[in-house]
Amino acid sequence: GMMLGARYLKEHERDFTGQLIFIGAADEESGSALGAKYLLEECGLEAEAAIVPDAGYNLRVIDVGEKGLLHLRVRAVGRQAHGSEPEHGASALWPMVDFLVAIRRWRPPAPPSDLFTPPTLNIGAIHAGSVPNMVPGMCECLVDIRYLPGTDGQAILDSLGRVLREVEAA
Repeated sequence: GMMLGARYLKEHERDFTGQLIFIGAADEESGSALGAKYLLEECGLEAEAAIVPDAGYNLRVIDVGEKGLLHLRVRAVGRQAHGSEPEHGASALWPMVDFLVAIRRWRPPAPPSDLFTPPTLNIGAIHAGSVPNMVPGMCECLVDIRYLPGTDGQAILDSLGRVLREVEAA
C-alpha cells in the first residue's frame, strides 16, 4: 500500500510542492518510544501531513484524522486496617467507586463531526488491596479517553478534576 502510494507520488511529483519522506518506523503501538513520537520530538522531524498505514480494515479504509488519546492513572489513598476491624481503617476503594459512578456516563466535550465516532471513556483496570481480610489503603484505576480533534485537552482534565474534588469533598 505505502509503496504504491509513494510510486504514484513519484510519478506525479511535478504536480506537488514539498518533499515526501518515507519512514519505516517501528514501535507504533502503546508507548511508541522509538517510533514517530521519537522522530518528531528527539530527531526534529517536521511534517505538514502524514500517511500512516494501519492493518485494520485490511488497508481498505482511509482515515483523515485520528482521535486524541489521554491515559490517566487515578489514585485514591485511604488507611489500611485488618478486615476484622475495618473501623480502624479508611478504604481507598469506596472513593474510587464514587468517582467511577460519577464519570460512568460522562464523555469529553466534542465539536460536531461527520468524520469521527463520538468520544469514548474506558476504565481499563482497577487495583485495590491484595487480600480479602485487609482494608485497602490504596486504589488505582487506569482511564482511557479518546477525544475528537479540536477538543481542548485541558478542558477534559479540568472537568475530571472537578469530579475528583467533589468526591474528595464528600
